[in-house]
Amino acid sequence: MRKACRIAGVTLMVLPLLAAHAAAPTGNDPERAFWQAPGWPALERYAESLRQRHPEIPPEGPWPRDEGLERMKAHLALGLKGPRPAPYADWAQLKRKAAQDLDLDRGGKQAPGRQAGASPEISQRALHTQGVADELQRALGLWGPLHDAISAEGGTARVIRLVRALEFPAVSPSLFRSEAEIAPPGATAEQVSGRFDIVFLQRVTPRPGPAAKEGAVAGLYDMRARTQQLVRAVPRVSLFRDGRLGADKSHLRSTETLWRDVDEPMCAGWVPGFSFGEADAAIWRFFDTQFPGGGRQNRRLNHAPAGSLYAFHTTVDMPPGPAARNEVPMKLDRKDTGFVRSVYLLYDLDRDGTPDIAVWEGQGKGPGHLDGPSVTDDRWYRLALVNIQGAWKVLGTDSFSYGCGC
Repeated sequence: MRKACRIAGVTLMVLPLLAAHAAAPTGNDPERAFWQAPGWPALERYAESLRQRHPEIPPEGPWPRDEGLERMKAHLALGLKGPRPAPYADWAQLKRKAAQDLDLDRGGKQAPGRQAGASPEISQRALHTQGVADELQRALGLWGPLHDAISAEGGTARVIRLVRALEFPAVSPSLFRSEAEIAPPGATAEQVSGRFDIVFLQRVTPRPGPAAKEGAVAGLYDMRARTQQLVRAVPRVSLFRDGRLGADKSHLRSTETLWRDVDEPMCAGWVPGFSFGEADAAIWRFFDTQFPGGGRQNRRLNHAPAGSLYAFHTTVDMPPGPAARNEVPMKLDRKDTGFVRSVYLLYDLDRDGTPDIAVWEGQGKGPGHLDGPSVTDDRWYRLALVNIQGAWKVLGTDSFSYGCGC
């Protein structure tokens, strides 16, 4: 297949726990900086200072044992709490930004600056419009050749007009009362730690020495990888299109290889399709254009449960389900928004008459891969909102991945 580069129970010692990322300390001493604000970024800065201190050591080692680094590793292994996350984007505020008097007549081209004959007011208005579109695009996680606010021809206007077109129903307070009760499905242990106020652990895997393998191997100083996980499992809820709910518990254990001295293998860990739910059978035909049977082969690589739509982590006890479900179709103007049709999927998890989760699924030409957008209208993009105390917040997004690498 062709590839393209995508810019794509623990026993814990009872010790005082420091915030994983406090305010950045001052000064140039990386060891002191770590103990002022313990966390992985500070440890990595210290490890980098060791490499600079020993320029004679090749990437494959051997690396002298450093007691300061060992103390930092031990401290992270005991557990910290992640930083408090940024608030979820408020849908009403995004709508107000999109509703401003903006310059959409330029078709979303790059902001022109001061062209010959253009007044400063026009130039500033165009720059402001592009800035609004860029903010909306980031909040919606909406990328691709049709919606990039900077580089896509007409992208600025399409992003703004799409937000203007979407209307979610008014809601009152229901199941979720705080942003600290729900986390998006792709959140790391560190991110969930900060949102749910749960300690998370970080441990490192030693880097194999030169005797184990000739040449450079992935790693940073004497560390090959780091693993993080919560000390207490949290529920991960799968939301199915028909309203069913499935839940299991997870420590959100994940391992990151430290690709610092060598390049990461192309497409390592890439999975085609949606990240958090199942895709249409039809959309997989995109891969058949690359090689016979490509759709079936790539579909097998995606292990989303049949009928799944989205997922989330939560500290709230879920009702037994299924959720009450309402589906509302919607037609859109392709030129204005980049989509031709869509559907609102509204889920009342506790069946009190008020939706708790909303998923908007858009259909149109997908971003595709090396050869540009798909030739078919695919249901390739999902926007998930959560009702927090009577206000819709952007919980997350999911896009069908058509390819990776180059």
